[in-house]
Amino acid sequence: MKSPHGRLSEVFEFSYSGPNAEWLDAAIEGATDEKDDDSDDDYGHKDGDFLIFTMKLAEPDGKRLKTYLVGKMSGNKIFGTLVDESGIHGTWTATRIPDSEKK
Repeated sequence: MKSPHGRLSEVFEFSYSGPNAEWLDAAIEGATDEKDDDSDDDYGHKDGDFLIFTMKLAEPDGKRLKTYLVGKMSGNKIFGTLVDESGIHGTWTATRIPDSEKK
């Protein structure tokens, strides 16, 4: 992820559920369950090759801001944009890690 806050690298875990696999759950791999009181506001949706989800991401000062991420899947990559609750926006990309490379 790249924004005026700088660069941030995370490994996301995505899972899909629902009648048409349109409900998206996005988490940061290995993160402890640090659900905030407003975790009911978390959102995730998959529509074909498009993903949209929210999560709290740590900023350089340690503050965790709710961030909205939208992306388009293309093969093993995702390209997208993000905006946090303070209005800072940026871009993000992801590459699928094959199961054989996961630890």
